[in-house]
Order: sequence, then structure tokens, then C-alpha cells
Amino acid sequence: MSRVTSHHGSPHGSPHGSPHSSSHSSPPVRVSIDRDVCIGAGQCALTAPGVFTQDDDGLGALLPGREDGGGSPLLREAARACPVAAVTVDEGREAEGLRS
Repeated sequence: MSRVTSHHGSPHGSPHGSPHSSSHSSPPVRVSIDRDVCIGAGQCALTAPGVFTQDDDGLGALLPGREDGGGSPLLREAARACPVAAVTVDEGREAEGLRS
């Protein structure tokens, strides 16, 4: 499911934000791809190539170390571009709970 969630009214989650935004001013973000849903359309990798790629099977995959979105201003747009809503972007307390 493509989902952009936030648990506070902060404008820092804007897709027009700077890719160099300080992590102190942005809410925590956790990105995931549901591989059972992904059909390999590649829209995530085309939209945010600094975060997503496609694996050997053609399915969407996160680049190593990009589980937090890497500060990409295109992250939310990539989630919205997925035709089967396989990309999830969780923000705020929800993302903090997902961190190991």
C-alpha cells in the first residue's frame, strides 16, 4: 500500500524540501516495499533513483542504507507513483517504532 503518514502537523514532510535537510528538523522516515504486491513497474526507481532500484527479478528494492529515504525530496512522489501501492513511507512516531 502506498501510504504517507504523519503524526504531527509539521510542514517538514513537503516533497519540495531540500535533499540536504537536517535530520533534526525532519520527522523520522521509514520506507518499505511490499514485494508480494510489487509488479516491477519501476516507477519508484525512475522517480527517486537515489532511494530505489530494481533487483535481479525486476522488482522494486531499496538501495542499501536508504531505509530512511536518504532525505530525498522525491520519496513521497515515488510512493504515489507506484501503480499497485507497494511502496510505504511512514513518518513520525510510526517510523520511530519501526527502527531497530
